[in-house]
Amino acid sequence: MVAAIEDGRFLELAASLSQALWEHPDGPIADLAATKGLRQAHPNAVQDHQSASDALRAHWGHYLGATFYYGGEWYWGLGRLYHLELRLQGLCQRHIGTFELMFAPSHDLRTPVDLPNAPVIDFFFSVRSPYSAIVAQRVFALGRLTGSPVRLRFVLPMVMRGLPVPKAKRRYIALDAAREARARGIPFGRINDPLGLATERGLALIPLAERFGKGQAYVLSFLQGVWTEGIDAGSDRGLRRITERAGLAWSSVQEALRDEGWRATAEANRQTMATMGLWGVPSFHVNGVAVWGQDRLWVVQEAVLAYHQATTRP
Repeated sequence: MVAAIEDGRFLELAASLSQALWEHPDGPIADLAATKGLRQAHPNAVQDHQSASDALRAHWGHYLGATFYYGGEWYWGLGRLYHLELRLQGLCQRHIGTFELMFAPSHDLRTPVDLPNAPVIDFFFSVRSPYSAIVAQRVFALGRLTGSPVRLRFVLPMVMRGLPVPKAKRRYIALDAAREARARGIPFGRINDPLGLATERGLALIPLAERFGKGQAYVLSFLQGVWTEGIDAGSDRGLRRITERAGLAWSSVQEALRDEGWRATAEANRQTMATMGLWGVPSFHVNGVAVWGQDRLWVVQEAVLAYHQATTRP
């Protein structure tokens, strides 16, 4: 790859080299290189290239590969390329007559579907996760439209479990979540970070809300409060506003805040998530299909519909 870059042939050769590597990791890279007339770069040149690339990425403020950078904005993975496409099209950087997107975002279900015995959707989330905040109403809507119960599987955020979160990651996630929210018409952006006490208070009330059949209403109210309205959920005034509009009595809320049982539930949810090969939130599980990311809700939707087709097939 480095040699291809040096020789100005990266676009010509990157796809075939990548395909050969992933399909036959022990095989035909050397043969392919010979066929394409591609030389191998010196190991020192490879190391220098990697070091320079890592340094440039860090300087521009990102932390992952498979990431595109254009004009001060990052686009991580295939799921964000539609933002770049739209930006370039807005600058008239497209072929005449081209209007469609190569990497169009998924579409949510909009109309009810009658699914007898619809499968349960496990929704693993954190109230401090902006991605959880912008997907919650969408997964709840999917549940309503299909009849699939959505099981609330709350967990503590990574940083409150002692896991480091780089500054570049925190910044990118906030900006990316805002961009994704705008694309789907979801209010987002006036933030009052619920790290610490606010998160603990928020999670402590989920069991109470579920006992009164208001789990989803409360979760949406909390997420909207801290990620859209700038409410301080760590204060009694802010938390009362969040809980009462979800239909919870303040006297019951005060009592529930003294119950520490939610901690064991959060840890059990985290362990369940880990057994499924999932590590972050939001994540979902339905009928044996487990996925991570708000931009993978389409996988959940397809799994729900596939379950219906499989169980109704004669």
